[in-house]
Amino acid sequence: MSAGEPGAIAAGIFVGDSEMAVLMRSHDWSKTPLGSVENWSQSLKIAVNICLNSRFPMVIWWGEELTLLYNDAWRPILGNKHPQALGKPGKEVWSEIWDIVGTQTA
Repeated sequence: MSAGEPGAIAAGIFVGDSEMAVLMRSHDWSKTPLGSVENWSQSLKIAVNICLNSRFPMVIWWGEELTLLYNDAWRPILGNKHPQALGKPGKEVWSEIWDIVGTQTA
């Protein structure tokens, strides 16, 4: 695998052997609002790497649709929404409370 291939790029962003790093490496990001990892901004790549390597619960809400990325420590907050929540817009993941939570993002 060469350095420019999507798998190599994903391996460089989603570093480690945690459940979420493994899940993120295998996720088809092209089917999410974030698009393919090779097109991600450097800021997003760095934020995800920091998130995955933290032992503290961390979540990233990225982009216009507040797409959800999170680490292993944040998984329990999702309950049964994990792993389906990964890469989904916040409005979709938290639809039952978005009328409250969503107003805080404006």
